[in-house]
Amino acid sequence: MDTSVQFRHTLPLQIRFNDVDTLGHVNNTVYFSFYDLGKSSYFQDVHPAEAVMRQTSVVLAHAEVDFLVPIRPEEHIAVQT
Repeated sequence: MDTSVQFRHTLPLQIRFNDVDTLGHVNNTVYFSFYDLGKSSYFQDVHPAEAVMRQTSVVLAHAEVDFLVPIRPEEHIAVQT
């Protein structure tokens, strides 16, 4: 993993009860909803005016994840863009 990347937008996330599966970690499918939250927050910060957001179309054509380590409920996490 390249640790030299500098992110300019960070959204802290709260892990919800329903995000955790029976194995005691955040379910793999939940990661994509975290990405959506980060994407929405990023665009809101970049284009705060509602009129601009209505004129902007964003299409996610492909999403891919490499799961390196599980996220546990007690961890503090964030989406960085």
